[in-house]
Amino acid sequence: MSIRKRSYRFGGFELNTHARELLRDGQPVALPVVALDCLAYLIEHGDRPVGRDELISAVWGRTDVSESTLAHTIVRLRQVLGDSGNDQHSIRTVPRLGFRWVADTAIEETEVVAAAVAANEPIPDAAPMSDLAPTEAPSRKSRWQRLPLRPRWLWPMAALLVAVSLIVVFATRTPPTPTPAAPTEPYTAWVMPAEVDAPEDWAWLRLGLMDLVANRLRLGALPTVPSETALALSTKWKQAAPGVPPDPRLGISLRVQPRVERIDGAWRVSLAAYPNEGRALHAEAQADDVLVAARRAADDLLVALGHAPPMDGSRSPADPEKLLQQVAAARLAGRLPLALELLQRAPAQWLQQPEIALVAAKVDCDRGERKACEQRLNVLLKQLPADKNPVLRARVLTSVAWLHANRAEYDQAERVLTEALALLRGQNAPGVLGNVYSQRGWVRLTLSRLDEAVADLSLARLAFVRSGDIREIARTDQRLGVVAGRRGQPGAALALLQRAADRFEAVGAENDLAVTLIATAEIQENLLEFEQALATTDRFWSPQFARDWGRSICRAWVLAQNGRLQEATALAESILAETDASEEEALRAEAQALLARIALQRGQAEDAVRLAQQVAEPALEESDRREYLGNQMVLIRGLRSLGRLDAARREVERLRAWVDAAPDDWLRTGALLMEAEQDLAEGRLEPALRRHAEAMASAERLGVPEWLVAVAYSYVPALIEAGRLDQAGVIGGRIGAWADQDMRAAWVQARLHQALGDVEAGRAAEQRAKRLAGERRLP
Repeated sequence: MSIRKRSYRFGGFELNTHARELLRDGQPVALPVVALDCLAYLIEHGDRPVGRDELISAVWGRTDVSESTLAHTIVRLRQVLGDSGNDQHSIRTVPRLGFRWVADTAIEETEVVAAAVAANEPIPDAAPMSDLAPTEAPSRKSRWQRLPLRPRWLWPMAALLVAVSLIVVFATRTPPTPTPAAPTEPYTAWVMPAEVDAPEDWAWLRLGLMDLVANRLRLGALPTVPSETALALSTKWKQAAPGVPPDPRLGISLRVQPRVERIDGAWRVSLAAYPNEGRALHAEAQADDVLVAARRAADDLLVALGHAPPMDGSRSPADPEKLLQQVAAARLAGRLPLALELLQRAPAQWLQQPEIALVAAKVDCDRGERKACEQRLNVLLKQLPADKNPVLRARVLTSVAWLHANRAEYDQAERVLTEALALLRGQNAPGVLGNVYSQRGWVRLTLSRLDEAVADLSLARLAFVRSGDIREIARTDQRLGVVAGRRGQPGAALALLQRAADRFEAVGAENDLAVTLIATAEIQENLLEFEQALATTDRFWSPQFARDWGRSICRAWVLAQNGRLQEATALAESILAETDASEEEALRAEAQALLARIALQRGQAEDAVRLAQQVAEPALEESDRREYLGNQMVLIRGLRSLGRLDAARREVERLRAWVDAAPDDWLRTGALLMEAEQDLAEGRLEPALRRHAEAMASAERLGVPEWLVAVAYSYVPALIEAGRLDQAGVIGGRIGAWADQDMRAAWVQARLHQALGDVEAGRAAEQRAKRLAGERRLP
């Protein structure tokens, strides 16, 4: 058997796509695999511009990868190729679209004899994946919980679309009675990539067989890790010996290692199962068709584990079934072009089969072709009456809901998901059920219906435990932590987020871990634990992530809270300099709002007002009402600092009308504080004190230290001015516990001690405030 190798030559470089290697003057160039894949895709499609979404889908095999990751990859390639922002002789930016390969390129093709695939060798062109399943792109949105309320927050929902497993209809037989005794404890199984001893054109079995066996075990009611997570685990723990139990944080109790061999025209599939305790179990089957052999071996293993194999007929698998496994293998390996090619080569009648049609729709969505995806899904819904195949119809509806949510059509998304849940009543499909509940929980969280969101997420977690989906369990914990944060329950929030972070770290899910750490840092900020928040960001931050804007904006805010304004300014300015204004409007608005706040903290009121007024208000208001409140507070305070009290009053009145239109305790506290400060600035002391008292009571109801200190910061000086030292002492004492970690709390203590005549204590508190202030200016 021979295979065709292709290489590209351009400007002293040679890109060998078969070996996935870039040479410069004959010497290898160190580049990540994804960068090589990105370069190859651009060259192969050099006759036209390649859109950003298409390039992300083609290289990473999913749509949730942030554009900052793509931008970082392009910058890395340009550095190697000698391109720059102004001199783009290889990779040219096509404004508002993407990139195009423009270098003169020669193509060389040769044929070589295919060698057998060694055990553990990846399928051809398979990208190593440390974090395979799509996840929430780290995007710092809400200053409390950072729950994005624009379509960007829907990135994690790409995980739901991709993570719905390909449940293939398998044939069965009456299994033989196995010799091993059934274990007494339940298992959560992890099926690893198969070891393949066969010609190279069968290399897809490495992942295809893994997926088939996992699906088969799942159909036999054995909780089994989804294939996307299993592959990520295999990358993370590939050095672990069979007898070494997995990290206990994973909750995995059984590892299954498939092996497939081609022997005299037949296929032998063997499964070695290693429990954390006890002896290993083995199952083996041989057949002319590899899928028949795999299914038989999986059935024997199910019986050995005390599970009945699924009863689904006795026929041999048809070629469409093999196509599904090949496409699944390609998608798992991140080779989206290969998945598309496999579907395009399939007979037209196969594409009419519901399972294949659903996979084709998902591949369309993976490629960013959402209109085509939606058309396929709508056709499928017409072909799938609810009483014939309710589980498959529910899966289709889940994908339809994802499209609605991605367009911010949350009411429609909720309606479709509710219909899907009705179909799943009485069905044994915990993985599908968990995905539907999880997605509806996110929709309801977006709509601020927290009680309903918690109910859905809790039911999702229960379903994921039944299905053995450890990654989705961790994601659910993470999301429940976000809800706890929004409810003013920081202790519960941090516990949930820490549990999720532990699991993500064990799995090697770096993006999920970063999102969880961002949420953790934000809660620590609101607890006034600024040093701890900075240490948390250290866990996901390094210079290589400077263009990962979600991480960058989170890091910038935390640096500012620690008084490191110069570093925070540099990160915020880099976001404004390097992001597209039309595509990252909400992110840029937040960066601009941060710069306005920094200017005010430096005592530069004119700059603060100018920057706050430049913030794209609709973008910030739509993406995060709490962040919008913060920007308006900066604007109002800046106007007052400039003596423009009339303009400040108009902004206060506008803020109050905005808050009254959609009542919220968080927003109401900010509006009351602004009204109190405005009364004080205009000389109305008694009304100012009354409104400060209202704001303090509202902050107490919220129970968020950030608000308690923010209100006391202006309330205590007003009480001192009014001569009400006893009351000032009560409020000052209320926030005294944070005087060692918050500049404002320390400054309030200094003012209070000075008013009470305690000079030494006042001087010590003032020195502490100066130390905590860093580069910030004290009043």
